Amino acid sequence: MILVFDGTSDSRELCMQLISEGYDLICSVVTGEAAKKLESLNIRHINGRLDRQNMIDFINNNKINAVIDATHPFAESIHKTALDVSNELNMLHIRFERKPVKINSKNVLYAGFNEINDLLNDSRNIFVTTGIKTVKFYEIDASKNYYFRIIPDPENIRALIDHGVPQSNIIAIEGKLNYMVNYSIMQYFNIDTMVTKDSGFLSEPKINAALDLGIKTIIIKRPDYKYKNMAYTYKDVLKILKEGGIYPES
Repeated sequence: MILVFDGTSDSRELCMQLISEGYDLICSVVTGEAAKKLESLNIRHINGRLDRQNMIDFINNNKINAVIDATHPFAESIHKTALDVSNELNMLHIRFERKPVKINSKNVLYAGFNEINDLLNDSRNIFVTTGIKTVKFYEIDASKNYYFRIIPDPENIRALIDHGVPQSNIIAIEGKLNYMVNYSIMQYFNIDTMVTKDSGFLSEPKINAALDLGIKTIIIKRPDYKYKNMAYTYKDVLKILKEGGIYPES
């Protein structure tokens, strides 16, 4: 059986493809919303965070023979734990993610969160789309307007207000925003700098909108992990599984 750490729409699509191929798998998720999405697809899953020992116990108790980490590129804790446990148990580990964004433009900077405040020194109207968990990295300055795009959850809104962000600067919208919505938001708020994570092709609509408006764009680089088995497509995953001696069970 394969243990898949789920966290994106891509990972759910991967699971459906593996199941159709005949592989037996179970997904691990950490939120009720993610669990509901798997339930709607009839994908077997467990809900709740697995620390190192719980992960080892689950793998041993369920005869897991391969681990696929298909979580978001910035889910650093699970990346490290899944990789360490797989190495400890001498088990096949595959990292599955979207290809990174590569844009060559004078208006694009690639950086880490440790550099972000220095890079925002000359900015005035900043559109932040890096997620609620990254708010702690931003030093809110009264001379600047920070506009945070977040999922419309009361706890998220409260966290931003507690961090010093005015309620009027909170853009709470559910779902994926297309080019025109991103363009309109940045134009309306007279944005001069946008900050986003490298989330692969899903980042492209807002990056393209920012570049078309001549806005400085800071792309947060992905954590640098050394994966032996990196996969960007379903075919990549299938190839690595079969090379590792993991074949469909039906």
